[in-house]
Amino acid sequence: MELTDAVPESTEHNAYLLNIDYYLTEGQNIPPDGVADWLEIAHTHVRDIFEACIRDTLRDLFTVREEATATAAAR
Repeated sequence: MELTDAVPESTEHNAYLLNIDYYLTEGQNIPPDGVADWLEIAHTHVRDIFEACIRDTLRDLFTVREEATATAAAR
């Protein structure tokens, strides 16, 4: 996990990048029929790590951008 400064969209804002890497330790592998399950578990762990890194006051600042919503709906 790494937290770094990022380039904000404007000088009125701050921006940060939280990078969370999740991977198998050396010597471990996943059989092809177990990949979907592993991805679901990995996603849950990454989400939990992210949630542990932020507070409710920051969570309240998150907003869904209209253009992101429109792009996701178009897919």
